[in-house]
Amino acid sequence: MHQFLKMIVLSTARNLLVKKEVCLNGIQALFDGMRAFLSSRPEWDQYRVITSALAGFLFQNGCGDRCVAQHYLNGLFMKPDA
Repeated sequence: MHQFLKMIVLSTARNLLVKKEVCLNGIQALFDGMRAFLSSRPEWDQYRVITSALAGFLFQNGCGDRCVAQHYLNGLFMKPDA
């Protein structure tokens, strides 16, 4: 994972730890959804899911960073591992 995305993930994690109003049900639902997605797609891992989701969010919300665009487009056109 590129340094830029690592920085965003760490910053987001710190913000979540600071906020005490985090909805545990929402977090559990996200975790369960990711676990179900990963169990049906052995070529993916949790890091690829998070990177793809974060790059997609940033790209679709106007982030012009070339690294983010590359991750987003790679996620769209990535072929399954054979």
